[in-house]
Amino acid sequence: MQKSITFPNITRTISVFCLVALSITYSPFLFAAKSPSEIELDPKQDDTSKPTAEEIERAQGVHVSPSPPLSRESSLDKDYFFKYRNALTIRSGVENIQEPGPLFGLLLLYSTRDLRSFEGGVDFTRGGNGNTNGTIHFAFHHLSSREGFRWFYKYGAGIRIVGSDQLVTFLRLRNWQLRAGGGAEWTLSDPVSLRFEIEGIAGSEKLDALATAGLSFAW
Repeated sequence: MQKSITFPNITRTISVFCLVALSITYSPFLFAAKSPSEIELDPKQDDTSKPTAEEIERAQGVHVSPSPPLSRESSLDKDYFFKYRNALTIRSGVENIQEPGPLFGLLLLYSTRDLRSFEGGVDFTRGGNGNTNGTIHFAFHHLSSREGFRWFYKYGAGIRIVGSDQLVTFLRLRNWQLRAGGGAEWTLSDPVSLRFEIEGIAGSEKLDALATAGLSFAW
């Protein structure tokens, strides 16, 4: 007895045929595509890996040169510039070659706008006879440089003040002096400098000299 072809059988046959056709059509694309599991990831570097013996030996052969010792900056640095034009100096020392006696003095340095410097001062000395004498002096002052350590020289005149002579002091030639000297200043800390000085004195009756040291306060 011959079976009859029903509608469900025809539908199932057509579905199988379409499925086979689609499989044949898209099979090249399916085989060409890689699955997610086939993607190769870059292996991560191991940061905790130990150095090799060669790296350790090479590191031990490197010697770091020590840095030079730091020198203390001072006011005597070569870049220092002595900017002051005026100064007051307090000094003490000895005077009189034949009979040395103590000396105490004050000096005032003044500079004009054209940078010419003048220095005036007064010194008090005690002679061998115990008498105290005073000297007023004036000089042209010249600095050799404006560095922290600087030389200077000066020349001028002075007059001894003798109490017993009173006003006659200025009229007596023996009281007048020609003075010339020089020394050095060393800036300790702005604006204070240490000052050393030697000065020669020529009078109508004798030659003399003095040596002093003091502190100079500049502005």
